[in-house]
Formats: sequence, C-alpha cells, structure tokens
Amino acid sequence: MITSGYTLALYCDCAKCKEDNYYFQAKTEYVGETFAECAKQAREDGWTISRCKRYCSAPKHSKAIKE
Repeated sequence: MITSGYTLALYCDCAKCKEDNYYFQAKTEYVGETFAECAKQAREDGWTISRCKRYCSAPKHSKAIKE
C-alpha cells in the first residue's frame, strides 16, 4: 500500500501569542495531499498565511504579519 499526504502545523505569530505561554498559544493542524490544499482549509477557517509561508496568524488575531 502506498500512502501520501501533507500535514500543515500552524502556530500563531501574533505578538500576544508569542508573549503567552506555549500551551496557550493558538495552534492547529491541517491534513491534505499538498500544501495548497492544507492552506486552503486553514484560510477557510480564518487563518492568515504570509506569501513567503513563514508567518501566520490565527482567526481574529493580529493581521500584522511580515510578508
């Protein structure tokens, strides 16, 4: 059996989440066949992902992320 997939683990990069304890930081995971599929799911849930794919913010968190 051949299996494939992609897992996207997102941790919020907003200032408040960076200052808070790790256990209270907004984080989630998405599973799909490609990065694009996972990112689409995340964006539908309200996550903001930068174009360089290095920064993200959780829904209703600061949208001020570095491009």
